[in-house]
Amino acid sequence: MTRSIDGQQVRDGIAGESGVFPYDILLLFLSLAYIAISLDATGLLRYLACHICKRAYFDGRVLYIGMYFFLWLAGVILGNDPVILSGTAFLVYITRTAGISPPDAWLWSQFVAANVASAVLVSSNPTNLVIATGFGLSFVKYTAYMVLPSFVSAVVALTVLMLYFGLRQPKDEKAAEAHTPSYGYIPKQILNPDIDPKSLLVDPSGAIFTTAVMLAVIGVLIGTSAIGDVKVFQIGVPGAALCLIRDVCADLYRRAKHTSSESDLDRFDGRFGWIGRLWRTMKHTFPTTLQTLRRLPLELLPFAFGMFILVQALDHVGFVTIMAKGVAVVCRHGVGATVFFMAILSIILCNFGGTNIGSTILLTKVMQSPAFLQGLPNNKDLIVKAGMYSVAYGSNLGALGGTFAASLAGLLWLTILSHHGIHITRWQFALWCAVAVLPAVGAGLGVLLIQLLYFKGI
Repeated sequence: MTRSIDGQQVRDGIAGESGVFPYDILLLFLSLAYIAISLDATGLLRYLACHICKRAYFDGRVLYIGMYFFLWLAGVILGNDPVILSGTAFLVYITRTAGISPPDAWLWSQFVAANVASAVLVSSNPTNLVIATGFGLSFVKYTAYMVLPSFVSAVVALTVLMLYFGLRQPKDEKAAEAHTPSYGYIPKQILNPDIDPKSLLVDPSGAIFTTAVMLAVIGVLIGTSAIGDVKVFQIGVPGAALCLIRDVCADLYRRAKHTSSESDLDRFDGRFGWIGRLWRTMKHTFPTTLQTLRRLPLELLPFAFGMFILVQALDHVGFVTIMAKGVAVVCRHGVGATVFFMAILSIILCNFGGTNIGSTILLTKVMQSPAFLQGLPNNKDLIVKAGMYSVAYGSNLGALGGTFAASLAGLLWLTILSHHGIHITRWQFALWCAVAVLPAVGAGLGVLLIQLLYFKGI
């Protein structure tokens, strides 16, 4: 063992300190994941996708723009993780139902919209919670500074995406096989599916129940984010527990209606003993529940906790103090230097320093360090203000910085796509990021700088 850290740093990396609680954030993440996966299992997303394509038999570009801003608004209200969890599967179903192949432009627009939108509200992204709690920002004040940069970035990103995908043609030939009216990434005409949408809704009552639970959880999260006294897991976990109980009861009900002359226990081989018989019985009795649990992104938990512990270790060995002195050297040159430097540094650290959560915690500690404050000129309050909003902006746009590991949303997006048989390579992802992030970030930071310089009363 290197003895670089002791048990206290490990504990703080899991339990948290200074108002940031990793276990709280990750329990909420898992809770929302279960609710979204359970909703997908009801068939509601497939039903909506087919219904939209039947109603939207028009120019695909109009649908593309409309879907983008719908997802951006959903990202503002619900946050990026719920939009990634539910919206990714939804977009997959829409593109397949409409015969759009490959679905690259649509899937990427959803990822961009969700992560740009999550900069607006404190409740939209765990990184925003880190900034708000670390600096005592109110819900209203945070949003007043972030809503306009986010919207401008969203518009610029959409313009760039439409130009990029509109001027290119897909290389594979699946579009031709799917008989789409246009073989571009964004078809001029949407295919009208010859299928009854109701046939895709396998569990109507479950769809209504799970949708109600998700909306209730999100609503309470938004409502309590201004208070700050409630742990977010105390809201998310009960909601997930309700969906889990409902899934178990629904499986038991369907099992009771199932009739067979042969019992489950008679159908399996005694080679596996009672454990094998129990597992086989569970699979037949609770198929939906077990499938939903198996799709949970549990493999992300060790990675995320490791990043939290790493930040604690950096603070323990004195790296935060050293970094704070170096950051102050740049930020002392003024608000403009602070805005662009801190945002770009945040984006870089998201991709190479262990997700946007780890990056935000690290930079928050840096700006709270006495070494940082001592290195600033007389207008240090304005510079700190510029720094914290820039880090908040960069932590959200950092998901578009070039690697999947820049955010939990990116890792989750990749996992969901793989479940649906869609595989995005690292180089393809990096290319899409390069196309979108530079103009979007430049425009958003320009707006943020103007607000900080000329609207100081906010």
